[in-house]
Amino acid sequence: MDCSEENCRMAFQIEEETRGQVRRVSQECPGVYYLATASKDDFLGREFYAVTEEAVPEIISPEALTYGVKDGAVYLFEHEKEGGGWPIVSFEVTRYLTRHGLPLGDHDSLYCEAIFAAELYPEYFGGILPPRDTPYGLTTRVKRVAEGIFFVETTQCRWLLALAYPIWQATISDMARATGELCRGASCLTEAEAQYLFFRRERCAPVIYELLQDYGYERFQPFLRSREVLETVIYQQYPEYVLWHNQTVMSGHGRQDAMNDLLSMLGCPVDTERAESVEERAQRESSCIHFWPKEAGKEALLLPI
Repeated sequence: MDCSEENCRMAFQIEEETRGQVRRVSQECPGVYYLATASKDDFLGREFYAVTEEAVPEIISPEALTYGVKDGAVYLFEHEKEGGGWPIVSFEVTRYLTRHGLPLGDHDSLYCEAIFAAELYPEYFGGILPPRDTPYGLTTRVKRVAEGIFFVETTQCRWLLALAYPIWQATISDMARATGELCRGASCLTEAEAQYLFFRRERCAPVIYELLQDYGYERFQPFLRSREVLETVIYQQYPEYVLWHNQTVMSGHGRQDAMNDLLSMLGCPVDTERAESVEERAQRESSCIHFWPKEAGKEALLLPI
């Protein structure tokens, strides 16, 4: 089998016809290697962890191996591949480095690795735990919406929307995030990534609206009167947010335009001069926040009392 120079130099070889030619190799720890590959069909290239028998089970657990793909003498874990196990291997490598007091290199702290991976692999990490401390007392009751998204009731008899760090840091806009608050008095938060962002019942409509785009209406359906009521609440109580959101959508920089914006940043040609079709224009308008007169004055949330 013909192989690239980097591939031939390794103690093991991977199948390059489907995974791309190996362009860069570095050892993460004993038995675990980082591989970067490229091919004519991959504009951005691909990245893998390669795990050999040397790392199992002292560094990489048998449970982690079940997420990999066997390729000759190694297991491969592809970056950004759904269910591919890359974050789990990264976590276990970080655990090994931490346990032995070694530099973490490009890895984040052990907690940071875990909290970002827990949303994707709840069966391995046990999911993201709900917060104990809130700005309004301790948590007494929890309603789970999704990994890292909870409605919590507190000792002050308040309902709050609580978002774990990976959710509010990466998913929510700055404008929606500004309606939330951190728990400044929370103890034992030695990691910034352990902080939840909390939204009071009467201030959580914009952030819920944004979460619907990523998690779907079905996740929130048990807690919402309707999408129309939610939009109407935002329209009446947060006019600046509505103006910002709708202008963003109609100007061609909404969520549906994210891929074009990314390609433009990477210097790829994007046809921005093409006139929108009637259907495309209608789709863009449907993504705006609307006022529904019949729903005015209703509360959006259906939380237990």
